Amino acid sequence: MRIYLSLCLALMFSGLKPIISSCSGFRNGMYSPGYSSNLINNPIVVDYSRPSPNYNERGSNAISTLVMHYTVADLERSLQILTDASRPARVSAHYLVPKRAIGDQRKVYSLVPQAKRAWHAGVGQWGAFNDVNSTSIGVKIVNVGYEDVAGKRTWDPF
Repeated sequence: MRIYLSLCLALMFSGLKPIISSCSGFRNGMYSPGYSSNLINNPIVVDYSRPSPNYNERGSNAISTLVMHYTVADLERSLQILTDASRPARVSAHYLVPKRAIGDQRKVYSLVPQAKRAWHAGVGQWGAFNDVNSTSIGVKIVNVGYEDVAGKRTWDPF
């Protein structure tokens, strides 16, 4: 959640409107006193090794919104889904944020260039925007969502 909050705040100060769904870090103690993101000693690495072919031209629309949502899959499956051009329902995002550090690296995958229109919001509408994909940056957060065990739904924390 540290990465997401830092990214969200940086983008908010740049003028973008963030749309964040399903965040639960506050109740999980991630923002308690003494919790540090340690961005100076452990910087975020942007990984360009898994580009997605699932995008098109953004057109003349200005980027005004940050859309963040979780993947409902683990990291490898999320990368497969977001970069597979052979799927009937092709999807993508500009960025994929793993749940945990990989080795000793805090990594963010850059899947689609920001100048292009990623396919992360479906035919979504938000207020006056009829095409959220054309006016937004899409950030997918690796998270399996929930599990139903013995009739009880348990949500995976962010």
